[in-house]
Amino acid sequence: MDMFDADLVNEATELDSSDTNRSNIKFSYLSQKIALKLLKKSPTLSMLEAQYIELATAWNKGTKPPFCCVEGVKYAIDAIKWSSIKEPGHVTICVPFYCEFERGLPATADNPNGEESPVQKIDEAVFLLGHSKTMSIDLIFINDSIAEKKDEKDGGSGKIFKKALLAYAKAKDMKLNITGPEEDFESFVTLDGLLTVRFTSVGMEAAKGSKCESPEEKTKRLENRGEDGKLRERKGGAVLSGIEMELPAAFADKPTRAIRCLVDGDSAHPIGSFIGDAAYSVLQLGNTAYLGNLKSPHTCVSIVGADAGGGDAGTQARVQNRKLFFSGFIVPFLFPELTLKYGYTGTT
Repeated sequence: MDMFDADLVNEATELDSSDTNRSNIKFSYLSQKIALKLLKKSPTLSMLEAQYIELATAWNKGTKPPFCCVEGVKYAIDAIKWSSIKEPGHVTICVPFYCEFERGLPATADNPNGEESPVQKIDEAVFLLGHSKTMSIDLIFINDSIAEKKDEKDGGSGKIFKKALLAYAKAKDMKLNITGPEEDFESFVTLDGLLTVRFTSVGMEAAKGSKCESPEEKTKRLENRGEDGKLRERKGGAVLSGIEMELPAAFADKPTRAIRCLVDGDSAHPIGSFIGDAAYSVLQLGNTAYLGNLKSPHTCVSIVGADAGGGDAGTQARVQNRKLFFSGFIVPFLFPELTLKYGYTGTT
C-alpha cells in the first residue's frame, strides 16, 4: 500500500467499514481521487496493471485492501488507456432505466439504496474526457417505457435524472447547449462538444421506425407481445433502442472509430472502471468487441463480510453490487457461440 496516499487509504478504510451501499457515489468520488493522485506520479500502464493484479488477488483470496484503492488503480488504468487512443474516436454509452426512484436520488436514512446514479455516470464520463481531447462520448439514457408500460410517477424517474444532471453541470460551471425546455430537456452538449447527454424512451424510438421498418413494425418488435397480448418487454427494448441508434454525424462515415457500450441504470459497473478499457481494446488494439469477464481471477466483486469490516448480513444484502473487471475478452461475432462453445452463462 506504499504507493497510496495515507490519508486516502484511511478514508477508503473508513468507507468500507460504514454501512454505505458500495454503489453509492461516495465510492466513485473517492476512487477518482485515488486515481488522480496515482497518475500524478506518471506511472506506466504495466506498473498499474501489475499493481491491480496484486491488489485484486489480495481482495479475492487474502486480506482485503480498501475497495477504493483497488478501484482507484483500475480508474487510473482506464484513464491511461483512454489517453493512449491515438486516432479520434467516439463512445456511445447506452443506459437503459425504468422507475429508478431510489437509485437516481441521493442516499438518505429513508432511501438507503440511493446512488445518484445519473450523476455518477456523467461524472465518470467527465473524468475520462479529462484525459483526452480527441475522444468524445454520447451518454444516452433510454427509459424502458412503451405502450401501457409507464414511468410516470411524479413526472417519471427521467425527471429525477434530468434534474440531477443539470444540478451537477451547474455546480461544475459547465457550459451547456440545451435542446428543449430546461426543466424537461431532450439533450445537452458540453465540454466543447466532447460530451452529449440525451434522453429518449423505447416508445419514442419505436415511433421513429427505421430504415428497414415502419413505426408499426418497429413498435411490434420492441413490444414483443405474447400470444395473450401482454407485453414481454423487459429492458430488452431499451437495450435494442440504444444499440440501434444512428452514430453521430461526425462518425457516420467512419463507424470503425466508434463503439457502443451498455451499462445499466444503477452503478454496479462504474463507467470510469471499464469504458476506457473497452475503448482502448477496440479503437486502439483493433479487437472486435469487449465483454467484462466475471470468471477472471482478477475480477473483484465488492462482497465484504462482517469479519473483514464490511458490515453485517443486512448490510451485505445492499452492498454486494459493485464489480471491477481486470480486462475483457474478445467475444465471437455470433453470440450463440458464447454459450454453445465457450459455456458462457452471464449477460452482456
